[in-house]
Amino acid sequence: MNPRPIIDAGPALNFFAINRERLLFSALGPISTPEAVKKEILRKAATDPRFEAVEMVWTKLPPRLLDVLSDDETPELAAAVARISSLPFAERKQMARDLGETLVVAHAAVKATAGAQVTVIIDDSAGTDLAAAESRRLDRLRAQGRQVGSIILINTVTVLQRSAGGDHLPDAAAMRTIYRAASASTTMAYSPLRGRVCSIRTCGSDRPPSRGSILMMCGHTSETHRIYYRHRHSGSACRY
Repeated sequence: MNPRPIIDAGPALNFFAINRERLLFSALGPISTPEAVKKEILRKAATDPRFEAVEMVWTKLPPRLLDVLSDDETPELAAAVARISSLPFAERKQMARDLGETLVVAHAAVKATAGAQVTVIIDDSAGTDLAAAESRRLDRLRAQGRQVGSIILINTVTVLQRSAGGDHLPDAAAMRTIYRAASASTTMAYSPLRGRVCSIRTCGSDRPPSRGSILMMCGHTSETHRIYYRHRHSGSACRY
């Protein structure tokens, strides 16, 4: 049985700050996060008005939905942190900058090296680079015949894509509501959707938006994120 997905602060803040934790758990199931990420999330909730809803959401979450991973030193975790950051474990833990995402990737690396398939949810580009580097390391070990697992990297957009058409994101109107709420609170400062104009389009003028296939397009540098909603009856989807 594979371990729970491990989430970084940015994606957690994106959903918790707008009270959309149910969407997150519906897409991913129970999740986990390092102690360092918990501290970062609660610190931001206490000091930044954008995230004032986060602490209340956090305190309501039972361990069956959110598990906090211990960041206490173990030989395996220390080795992973040293490899990822090029610093000794104790020294790296004293540096707050990007500590949460370093430990997200380190915890994932420990579990994957032991043979598990681990999903990590990170939006920050530096964190995604760390996760990608560890994923490539595991690929090399596997090519050498080692029995190791893998790291799967996803982000906020992936969660929205998985939720499209479901109970928590059934149509274009629901997507607009979420995006506007996130934009109003600027929680998407941590997201791949950061600072980009988002448009939601409907396929087929003969179908109402609630049943039509819609496409959400959010430009991010040279990338476009597409979120498809399939027509509930025909199963057809937009093509652009």
